[in-house]
Amino acid sequence: MGQFAKALSDYEAAAKLSGGTRYDKQIAYLRTVKEKAARQADRSANDCLKTSLDKAPGTKESDRKYELKLINDCAFGIVVTALGVTESAAINIFTPLPANPMGAEGRGAQWNFWTLILAPDETPKDALGGIGFSAVTLSEFEKTCGQPGGKTESENMHCMAKIFAARAEAIEDQALRKTKEKTENRNIRIGKDVALCMGAKTAPHKDAVEACTRLIEIGSDDPDETKAKELAASRYFFRGGHYGKLGEIDAAIADFTKAIALAPDHAAVSYFNRGVAHAKRGDRDEAVQDLNTACKLDKKFCRKQ
Repeated sequence: MGQFAKALSDYEAAAKLSGGTRYDKQIAYLRTVKEKAARQADRSANDCLKTSLDKAPGTKESDRKYELKLINDCAFGIVVTALGVTESAAINIFTPLPANPMGAEGRGAQWNFWTLILAPDETPKDALGGIGFSAVTLSEFEKTCGQPGGKTESENMHCMAKIFAARAEAIEDQALRKTKEKTENRNIRIGKDVALCMGAKTAPHKDAVEACTRLIEIGSDDPDETKAKELAASRYFFRGGHYGKLGEIDAAIADFTKAIALAPDHAAVSYFNRGVAHAKRGDRDEAVQDLNTACKLDKKFCRKQ
């Protein structure tokens, strides 16, 4: 398994374990590239290749004899394969096409042709639609396999397959590098948000609220549901604290309430902070109830009442 395939497999496995949508974008991107990579060919070579399927010269309108013509109108040589099945024949063509010395379409173009007999109800368009054409530059072919002459048809076809596989792998590797860069950048951003939300007491509380919010939206990829909820609870707790420092008491109480719901077994500090927030808002009964609950859950909070 190549690096690209392994990366895609790892992302799919992580997504399955997490059960969330955290890796959906990466997986969709890698799958798209994987689907396209096998079809990618040297664009310059493919742009040089022109195809036509016209009546063979000197034939009658009723005749089914046609000429499949492959044309190179670029100033460098190309190597072409044509594979497919029409209604009347199997097509398996390998041919080098020399450079066009004029280097301009329609002037000095190099070409080769093959005679096809179409079925009675088969149109040239249908026949061409059943054939797949691919081209590489002659220099690329020679670099990989040497001169195309002197080889069997099977050897030449094998060489073309080798070129396309290498090209697809290069495209996949490039996509993998981009994905790694995105992941690394994302991890850096998450690290900064964690420091801002949970650790940087001197940071502007508005910025800290935004950092906590981003972390809450990201969620957790921990397959352990309890741990994932505890992590979410800690993010709500810290955001509630920052809201309190900003004087946004209602928002603070809402976040402490969410933290309590997500991690009731570790809720003493959230009850205590929510009690303090209620006291600031003048809700005496709610404040006393939360502070008493915090004391029952953890005796260290009894001394702070």
